[in-house]
Parts: sequence; C-alpha cells; structure tokens
Amino acid sequence: MPFGWFARKPAADKTLAKARKLVEQCRWAEALTYFEDAGDGDEARQGAQECRTKLVEWNLEEARAYTEGDPGKAREHAELAATLAVGDAGLLAVIDEVLAGIHAAHPPVSATRRERLFAPSCGASCGGGSCGDHDHGEPVEDGELFEFYLDSLSPAERAALEPLGEPFREGFVLLQQGDLEGALPKLKAAVKAAPRAVGPVYAMGLLAAVGQAPEVAEKNFLKALELDPGFAPAALHRAALLREKGKPKDAAAFLTRWLAAHPGEGEVRVLLAACHLEAGDPQAALEAAQAAETECPEDNPSPKLLRGQALRRLGHLDQALGAFQAVAAKKPDLLDALIPLGQILIEKGGPSAERAVQVFKKCHRQDPDHGWWHLLRVAEAYGAWEKPKQAAEALARAQEELPEAPEAQREWTEVSQRLAG
Repeated sequence: MPFGWFARKPAADKTLAKARKLVEQCRWAEALTYFEDAGDGDEARQGAQECRTKLVEWNLEEARAYTEGDPGKAREHAELAATLAVGDAGLLAVIDEVLAGIHAAHPPVSATRRERLFAPSCGASCGGGSCGDHDHGEPVEDGELFEFYLDSLSPAERAALEPLGEPFREGFVLLQQGDLEGALPKLKAAVKAAPRAVGPVYAMGLLAAVGQAPEVAEKNFLKALELDPGFAPAALHRAALLREKGKPKDAAAFLTRWLAAHPGEGEVRVLLAACHLEAGDPQAALEAAQAAETECPEDNPSPKLLRGQALRRLGHLDQALGAFQAVAAKKPDLLDALIPLGQILIEKGGPSAERAVQVFKKCHRQDPDHGWWHLLRVAEAYGAWEKPKQAAEALARAQEELPEAPEAQREWTEVSQRLAG
C-alpha cells in the first residue's frame, strides 16, 4: 500500500478542521478556501457548496438592499454572486431575477452627462444666463469651498486646519485648486501669524510636495512633528516621501519609531505594512497588517489586502486567498481585491481556474481602460482550466485591445508563448 496516501490524509483532516472552525464563525469566504484545498471528499465538496451558497445569499441581500439607492453597487453584488454560483442552476436563476429587478428599477441610459463640480444643475446648455426653467443659485463662496475640501480630510487634519484664519483658508483653497503661486504667499502669512500652529507648516509641506520639492516638503513635515509630535498626517506624508525616494526601509524604520510613541494609529500601521512589503520583509508586513486590522474601521479593506499580499509573498496561498475573498465579499467592485484573488485562483488551477475566468471577465467589464490586461488573465485562467480553444479566443480578443505600448505587446507575446508551451 503506498505510503504517500497516508502522508496526505492528516493534512487534509487538518484543513477540514480549520474549515469547520471558520464555518462556526460564519467566515464563509475563508472557509471556502480551506474546503477547496481539502480535496474531493464528500465533506469538502458539501462544505464548499454550503459556503458558496451563503456567500451568494449574502451578496443577493446586499444587491436587493442597494437596488433603489445605488444600482451600480447592486449590480456588482449580483455579478459577484454569479461568479460564486457557477454551475448551480437554481442559484443562477435567483440571481437572474435580482438582476432583472435592478434593471426594471433603473433601466440603462444611453448617455449620462457628467457635470463639473459646482456647475449649475441645468449644465452648460443655458450659457450661464437666465434660462427661465432653472435656478442657478448663488455663486460658491471661498468659505464654502474651504469646508468642502475639509470634508475630504482626516479628522486629525480637519482639527488642525479648521480653526485657522482667513489668509490660511484662502491659501488652502488655492492649494487644493492647484494654484501654487497664489497659495504660497497666503500660507507663508498664515505661518507668520500662527508660528506655533501645526496646520500652516503642514500645508506648506503639502504645497512643496505637490510642487516637486521633496526636500522642502520633508523639512516642513518634520517641523510639523516638532510642533505636534502626535500629528499622524505629517508622519504619513514624511514616510510617503521616503518611499518616493526609493527608501521604503528607512520609511518603515521611521514609522516604527513613531508608532512606538503614538500607538493606535491604524492608517500609519497600514503604511508601515506597505513599506515593509516594498522593503522585502513580508513577515514584518504581515505583523503590521494584522495589527492594523485591530486599529482600523471594519470597512477599511487596506489591512486585509496587505495581509493577503504578505501571505502570498510568504507562500501561504490559501490564507492569502481567504483574505482577498473576505474583502471581495464586502467590496465586490474593488479591483485591488479581485485581481490578486483571480491570480491565486489561476495558480491553483482546475475548478479554481474556472472561477478565475469569471473574476477577470468582471474586471474587464469594470476596467475597460486596461481591458487587454484582464483578457490576458482570462486566457491564462482558461489555460489553467485546460480549455485551449477558449484560451486562444481570449488571446485574440486581448490582441484586438492591445495599446501600442511595447510593454503591452511584449506581455501579450509572453502569455501567448506560455500557453502554447
């Protein structure tokens, strides 16, 4: 009797035990990965089917909930459900009903006019004058613009900038609009008026960074940290400058020191994980990403994405797949989750590659500007699924969409040669 059979069984039992534990915790996406890796036994097949069904049901609930308010997100959830329900006629029929409901509630429009920010509701066709049918409203004041830009900032940035006076507000609005020459004297005046305030110095750092003066920007961010050592936005920007200089290891060391004195800053921990990855230390990146998950809001996908990247770099493909699936289950339109998810499914081959085909077809629909790249992944998925005819068809479609860039041409040739081989 072959000894290899006995060598594999304990590993399969351990994988099934992990899958069962994840099911008890209702972590369906991660459990699915373990069931699929456990082999072709009855328990593994039934467990995988149960997980897919639960994920399909969850995505359909989300699709129904978003149908009225956000039809685009509703369609994304329904389409993700369809990728999970491959081969299940009953589930696919339910998904078709949900998609029909979304279509009925929001029939497609042939062309959607996108208006510029703060444009009158009637668009440019009225010429800006009195058109009789529309109220153009009052012009937007600088104070309103300042509040608008504050809304896009972190709470720490808002707290530092909101109390500042008129020169700073005017300069900050000009900075956000890209008028660096106009912003500079006003921000300098704000620094002079409030020399101990962190906001004006920080804004000067932002201006220098945008103006391609990294040394000046770093000097201002360090000055901001002298004024307020716990001001996380300045620490983040200083580390980002080090990354841009090609010094991710230095950035990681700086953030590690800063976090030792100011723990609990999830976004800083996220950047630390990214720096460790770029510096070639996936184990440190994994530890930072896991810590960030406990400090960041639940709806922030970055820690899980970085955890998945670190696990993939370490060779733990099943755990990485679970991390990306968990993100895609909640954010079905996020390419940062879908792309590595599809790539790992291709590496696994077989039935997993079938799912990869659906993932990258979805990416192709969602990201047509890079459609050729996604179609190459579709071809690779068909190749891993041992469907040479479909792989050749995907290659042909990718060639039709190839840009003239030599990198794209070279990648198409490489994929074509690999599939032929």
